[in-house]
Amino acid sequence: MATMAAPAEQQPKLLSVDFDDGYSNATRKGYACDWKRFITWCLESGHQPYLIGPETVAAFVDAHADILRPATVSRAIAAIGVAHRDRNMADPTKARVVRVAMKRMWRVRGRRQRQASPINFAMRGKMLAAARDDLLGKRDKAMLAVAYDVGCRRSELMALRIQDMEREDDGSATILLAKSKVDQEGRGLIRYLARDTLAVLDRWLAAAKIVDGVLFRSVNVHGQVRGPLPVDEVARIFKKMAEDAGYSADVVKNISGHSTRVGMAQDMAAAGIDIASIMNAGGWRTPNMLARYIERLSARQSAAARLAAFQNRT
Repeated sequence: MATMAAPAEQQPKLLSVDFDDGYSNATRKGYACDWKRFITWCLESGHQPYLIGPETVAAFVDAHADILRPATVSRAIAAIGVAHRDRNMADPTKARVVRVAMKRMWRVRGRRQRQASPINFAMRGKMLAAARDDLLGKRDKAMLAVAYDVGCRRSELMALRIQDMEREDDGSATILLAKSKVDQEGRGLIRYLARDTLAVLDRWLAAAKIVDGVLFRSVNVHGQVRGPLPVDEVARIFKKMAEDAGYSADVVKNISGHSTRVGMAQDMAAAGIDIASIMNAGGWRTPNMLARYIERLSARQSAAARLAAFQNRT
């Protein structure tokens, strides 16, 4: 297939792409990183970045198949496609030569992605019990408790605001996710906070003297509450809490900012809650990712597991 040059008036725009705000902040950031990686590779490997055709994209896949995770390469291909489609240009990633290059990579590396270690209810309890009770400890405990109940992504957790919370007479509350990955238009999603979670959250809010704005803030070395906590801190905080609770290095290293989300989904499935309700609670649009989260639980409840129990081999 012949490689076609981008029209002259579009060439500078194609080198430096600004992905529009129709995508979530995290998606735009990821696409921008992937696009920069692709253009840098083009310049360093002798491929003309103004002449982005299917053969160039396939060569990019082959060059990175052993260097990057397959999921990272897949996201880069998605970014290349979006960059072209958003500018009404032919998408080179749809060509057969690119699909074949991706199949080559998957055949060698596999398509399975590493899943974050779940922070389930039992682990949550141990982490809360082991955490300090100073100002930072109160914040970290509140973050963990809220993240588990709300089942949100780390960016959504950091965006939660006190004015979006509505308290109930029974000591529980609901809180609005003003914007999420699956709600880019900002219609809002309402999530539940249990009584014990609200009690932990209130201790942090009182100690930090927070009466409006985002729930979770950074704290400096002098114990002063500052601005919003960076999203990247969520995983670090959860890892430290798990380490303090005595969990092994193997468990700790696989904890991410989504670990409470995985744990919540697994606990819901174990409690017999139906898939549709779990999807609604976590904001999943399709059951595919949810199925990944609960697949090990499903295996433990499979016909093979029931047969082993019947044969007293468990």
